[in-house]
Amino acid sequence: MGASGRTTPATVHAAIVVLDAVLEDANLPARRLADDHRGISCDVAGWPLDIGIVVDGDLLRAQAEVCGHGQVDPHDLLHDHRKRAFARFSHADGGAVWVEAELPVIAATPELVDAMLGALLEAAGLARERAKVATGR
Repeated sequence: MGASGRTTPATVHAAIVVLDAVLEDANLPARRLADDHRGISCDVAGWPLDIGIVVDGDLLRAQAEVCGHGQVDPHDLLHDHRKRAFARFSHADGGAVWVEAELPVIAATPELVDAMLGALLEAAGLARERAKVATGR
């Protein structure tokens, strides 16, 4: 870390290089939104999931809206909230459910970035399967 306690540009760059390699290995084409921000889209439980990934301070963060208002009760997901490393659920005032995952930038190895993204996708799949049951689809 730099003198200010923030991650150095070299560490941010190294984390993004690892992220890009993991996404390429997983055959997930990324949209480069900025030097330190990627966007990916993939199918999860039958509909597209748009994921934003960014270096935010000392963390590599990923997030996606998994279910819109009324598709699943966010409180039904509390039981699973801390069952997996890296990923957790949140919800907006309007009722949309989000999944978020983060990893310290200094820990951005291929194995841990893959695990973080895998946990996010697993959590998104869980929420969407629950939404299917809740809505009878």
